Amino acid sequence: MRPEDPMRPRAAESSVADGWRGARIGAETRERARRAATRIDAEIDLGDPPVPVVTLLFLLVSAAVTASEFLQSGLNPSSTALARAGGSGVSVVATGEWWKLLTANLLHAGVAHIAFNAVIIYVVARFLEQLIGRTLMVAVVLWSGVLCSVGAVWGQATTVAVGASGVAFGLLGCAVAIDPRGRTAAGTIARPLLIVSSIFTFAMPNISIGGHAGGLVGGALVGLVCWRRQPDGTHPAGRVRWVAAAPMLAAALAAVAVLAIGPRAVGAERMSAGPFASSLDSAVARQIDANFTIGDEHPDSVTCTPAAGPAWRCVIQGAGNAEQEVRATYRRDEPLPALFERGARRP
Repeated sequence: MRPEDPMRPRAAESSVADGWRGARIGAETRERARRAATRIDAEIDLGDPPVPVVTLLFLLVSAAVTASEFLQSGLNPSSTALARAGGSGVSVVATGEWWKLLTANLLHAGVAHIAFNAVIIYVVARFLEQLIGRTLMVAVVLWSGVLCSVGAVWGQATTVAVGASGVAFGLLGCAVAIDPRGRTAAGTIARPLLIVSSIFTFAMPNISIGGHAGGLVGGALVGLVCWRRQPDGTHPAGRVRWVAAAPMLAAALAAVAVLAIGPRAVGAERMSAGPFASSLDSAVARQIDANFTIGDEHPDSVTCTPAAGPAWRCVIQGAGNAEQEVRATYRRDEPLPALFERGARRP
């Protein structure tokens, strides 16, 4: 019988320790390789982005609101269902439901719609939030959402506008405004995405050009006003200009509060007179003129005035010798074309 080697237990322990150490080093090497493969090749490397709190919060709220909408109206909701759920349009302003200018950014017209917007937002926003910080990120999201809905109403008032694409354009616009040369990961990603998204905006049907333009302007405005591109010791890509950022965020919160309160925040006198009312009248009339016909003819003139209660009354003067008038009431929660076609009557 061979005597037991007293060094054998120590050698075994050493082998186990070396094995665990080798496994750990191998895992760390593979993780570094994975990060290197997925990292954006940018001139200014800010490292791996932290958890994008503002971005994820917005996406989670949007997903929850959209899921509730799908449960009530199905995966392909109609325009009427979208309007009732919180979509924006002329009826939002005409009937005083201004809060829908906010909720429209959280709703979507289908699964592909929300999936596409979520991917675009997450891809660029996780790097943008790392670059500009959470506070300025909130300002970008708010201004993009508000101006997106406003642009959708003025640009295509006859449709019900929904979707977070205006916020996506705002994030892209902010990233390009802050980093136009693409020196950071946010700028590197945003430039090609903005070009491709803009092409789709004009090439694809049923896309709100006014909404995308409004969101783009909102995000770019925050980036241009609130970011100083000169690098310093604290940030290689620049820094937040707090003298401008604080008022911009305050103004965004004030705009959200006004929309949440509705017409009471402006006052009845300003609603019924002045440039606000005349601008709304002309916007409604212009859209009706483009989409409403008497027989085969477009109307000669359209005049819209506030009606009693949550309604909007328009008088449409017919073309030709008949000089017919059509009166229709713009009721709550209705997309404009279907409402006027159903509610119109000829005297």
